[in-house]
Amino acid sequence: MDTSTRGNGTISVIYDTHGRWEICVKNDRNVGSYGIFLGDNPFDFALPATLFQLIIIILISQTLYFLLRPLRTPKFICSVLGGIILGPSCLGRYEVYWKSLFPPRQADVLFVMSIVGAIYFLFFIALKMDVIMTIRAAKSTWRLDTSRSSLSATIAFSNFPVVSDALAELNLLATELGQIALSSATLNDCITDLIGVTFLIGPLIYGLVIPSGPPLGTTLVDKCEVIISEILLPFFFVCVGMSTNLSALNNWREFATLQFILIAGDVAKVVACVLVSMTYNIKATHGIVLGLMLNIKGITHLIAFSKLKKVKLLDDDTYSHLVICVAVTTSVITPFVKILYKHRPRVLNSSTEYYDQMKTIQNSPRNSEFRIITCLHSEGNVRGITTLLEACNPAPESPLCVFVIHLIELLGKSAPILLPINYKQNRKFLSVNYPDTNYIVRAFENYAKNSYGPVIVLPYVNVAPYKSMLDAVCNLSQDKMVPLIVIPFHENDNIELGGHVSSSIRKLNTRFQARVPCTLGILVDRYSQLGSSQDHMKNYFHVGIFFVGGADDREALALGIRMSQRVNMKVSLFRFIVMNRKEYESKTQPSGEDSFGVEEQEEMLDEGLIDEFKSMKFGSGSVSWYEIVVEDGVEIIDAIRGLEGNYDLVMVGKRHNVGSLKDEEMGNFIENVQILGIFGDMLSSTEFCIGTVPVLVTQCGRDKRVFNKLDRV
Repeated sequence: MDTSTRGNGTISVIYDTHGRWEICVKNDRNVGSYGIFLGDNPFDFALPATLFQLIIIILISQTLYFLLRPLRTPKFICSVLGGIILGPSCLGRYEVYWKSLFPPRQADVLFVMSIVGAIYFLFFIALKMDVIMTIRAAKSTWRLDTSRSSLSATIAFSNFPVVSDALAELNLLATELGQIALSSATLNDCITDLIGVTFLIGPLIYGLVIPSGPPLGTTLVDKCEVIISEILLPFFFVCVGMSTNLSALNNWREFATLQFILIAGDVAKVVACVLVSMTYNIKATHGIVLGLMLNIKGITHLIAFSKLKKVKLLDDDTYSHLVICVAVTTSVITPFVKILYKHRPRVLNSSTEYYDQMKTIQNSPRNSEFRIITCLHSEGNVRGITTLLEACNPAPESPLCVFVIHLIELLGKSAPILLPINYKQNRKFLSVNYPDTNYIVRAFENYAKNSYGPVIVLPYVNVAPYKSMLDAVCNLSQDKMVPLIVIPFHENDNIELGGHVSSSIRKLNTRFQARVPCTLGILVDRYSQLGSSQDHMKNYFHVGIFFVGGADDREALALGIRMSQRVNMKVSLFRFIVMNRKEYESKTQPSGEDSFGVEEQEEMLDEGLIDEFKSMKFGSGSVSWYEIVVEDGVEIIDAIRGLEGNYDLVMVGKRHNVGSLKDEEMGNFIENVQILGIFGDMLSSTEFCIGTVPVLVTQCGRDKRVFNKLDRV
């Protein structure tokens, strides 16, 4: 008796005359098909069958992700649902489809690819993790996590890979609550490993051993992560979904009991987080969100269920119940986390009132330490920033304290960090892991040593996604009571960083304007002219201030008053008096709204600060003041064109309380009006001094218009 099958091998069963039988297997090493035109069935060969399965898996998973994305459903849930659709619960009921698309001989190939994808995913998550920084952060949250673990870790455990991946999709990695969740999940991983809950620890340890970040960690992530996350990993989730047979669920009483136990564990985790959070003066709402974050389930739970099923500790029904629980729980929790957690406020209860007490240049004492946060993206920002700092007049009675933050996009890591740098102790660490940061820190250290007055430099490195990079900066400005944050204009680095990065920096600057808790200064220095002015600063430095009125212009003038006290400094103030301002404001004012008191208060503040400026060495040549009468905003622009001069720096506010100024009046100047304002965009364009004069655009507090627009995103 002989039987044979075409495809990857031929099996022959041969009986001899004594009743003995032999099985001969012919191994066909050709995994590819010669084609249907030569009589081959492509699904009988490993390569074409696997490629076709890959196409179907990606197509269904991406379609579900596109449909469910408005609900904030994680991508892996869509892959699991795709596996359920492809599996015996739906399409797998049809025998012809099942045997053709997923023949039994392909099961091992599909299984191996799924395991490889899961292992590599765990490896990359561990590779991205900064062990030292996360353990340091965990020291402040160990009580929070151990209290929670004592209540619920025996029912449902939280994993760093799962929490990190979910928070990255929700854009909450760099928030304070996100950092607490990551630290708690990390400590929980250690505890569950000690009690023997976790496995597949090999790739995690291997990823932790390899240094995260550049050069090795970043290179590995850049080259391999897309293949792993978009090709191999969906195989694992689809295999999980295909192993789930919803039609075989019969014992619904057992299902309800199991779901009740799991829900009770999740609720206990949330309650524990709320109670412990309140003892540490963290808002109750944030405690609820933290508990929800730690209830997010993902790949490690699915790996655990698959392992338990393989060793026969879970039957098919229980396994299907648990997979459904993971899918439903995570699908429900993630949109709730996004809705409930608005990461504008600080985590601590005491910080809400402090957030409303905005620190500005005007309300900063003149004879005390003047604190500035400077954010840099590349080495090209250094000279312009240091020149601006030197112009701010560091003096013994009012020294400068500069927080230098190098902003780096999160690559090769999964946990964002804001790392203070001790240059003497961390020199070797910086030169190896962050060479650009090393150069920036050395440049600022040299500037502090050679400055005209006392300057204290406190360097930081901020590694985070561009979407959430501002959170750590704004929190630092509140904690250190900083009145001024200076960020570079996105077009300053257009050539050096490339168009894609410049676009990300533009969006980052917009987020700064929407949520900054103090005064923000955007430095426009496309041609590095401000840095070149540093060479002749000891002899002469000319600053022009264009003043129309309002809080933003007053911040520019307050900074100019400080600058005017420096030797060899000339500050020219150009004040524009709009004759028809009240007429235009009455037309644009909503009916029934009385703003007379606000307008008078603004005018009084303007006049008071201008009078202070007039008294600063007026007539000595270091301070000059001009009044220009205009009819409307268009005449202001025309007047500015006629004020071209030999300026080293020009300062202007972003927003102005002139009702006639509308974007439609701007003609050719609307390119960056949303970021720089009407006059800032005009001064930085080629219409003024051929666009070569550096411009500092100031904004006093957050821009509510931008804030409301971003809040709806």
